[in-house]
Amino acid sequence: MAQRAALPGAKASLLSDWAHAVLSGRLFKSFKEIPHGIAPKGETLLLGEGSRNEQEIVNRVLDVGCGRVKAPGSIGVDWNPDATAADVLCDLNRPLPFGDDTFDEVRAVHIIEHLDQVIDTMAELHRVTRPGGSIYLVTPHYSDFASWCDPTHRWHLNTFSFRFFGLVHGQRHWYTRLELRQLALHVTLARPWRLLGIEWLVNRFVWFRRFWEMYLCFMLRGKQMEFTFEVVKSPPPCRDS
Repeated sequence: MAQRAALPGAKASLLSDWAHAVLSGRLFKSFKEIPHGIAPKGETLLLGEGSRNEQEIVNRVLDVGCGRVKAPGSIGVDWNPDATAADVLCDLNRPLPFGDDTFDEVRAVHIIEHLDQVIDTMAELHRVTRPGGSIYLVTPHYSDFASWCDPTHRWHLNTFSFRFFGLVHGQRHWYTRLELRQLALHVTLARPWRLLGIEWLVNRFVWFRRFWEMYLCFMLRGKQMEFTFEVVKSPPPCRDS
């Protein structure tokens, strides 16, 4: 029988019900013993074992690329064992070691700009999130100095970079079949433009945001973008018997 993986400990007083269940191993189904919770290639960590009461109170949150500051009560996943508070270590450019529809919420804070493929990454976040769940994504705006000074940044994105995961002019786009419904977007601008009200205009009016990104943003610079998406999954087609 495969043994349960040993996950890093933490102070019990700071653990939520979810984190406690994970750290005690009750929510991980058998996968072989690996130091520091490292997931081998091709291995899937199945969450969801435990009592019915545990499952009812658990809000399953995955923090992708959590670094040293993991969201409270979440499962952290990252790839750098020397600079991370992650519970599971794996290559974030490969499929995540979790089953479909595992999490209620997935967080990806300042990680997507580092990865090889935006569409493939969004597809993985979509896959592990349950229908109706949410993806919270933070990334630098492409007009920010920080977007360009980090040599590990592969992508420089703007507020319309994720529109192809929804309807464009009432139609699905051919880039991908997965669907995300944008629930919220907040753009943070540099402090002077925030004080002058430009940030409010950018966040209040879509037409002004488009105008700002096309003509003004490299003078009135942005800082970062926060997106919240709802995961939409179509039910599998019915097959006639």
